[in-house]
Amino acid sequence: MSITEIVLISIFIGGISGLILNKNNIINVLIISELNLGTVGLLNIISSIEINDIIGEISGLYILTFTAAESAIGLAIVIILYSQIGIINIRALNNVKG
Repeated sequence: MSITEIVLISIFIGGISGLILNKNNIINVLIISELNLGTVGLLNIISSIEINDIIGEISGLYILTFTAAESAIGLAIVIILYSQIGIINIRALNNVKG
């Protein structure tokens, strides 16, 4: 296991713990999910380069593409919610009907 893989795994574990500890703000949840999916994609690409597997590299690129699309859609939803309701707190959104 290389030092890069150890760093990526520690970033992923830090992101999971950040998600568990801070669930109130939608922006923080989006950032943490972006961080976790990015580290998984990079870890997949690095591992597949080490074992010389082209399928793993392609799947890693798909993961990174999905991460970018998820971030763009999530940010658009946050902007729409803030413009219509005026809040971005997850606990306050539980009371919103409609």
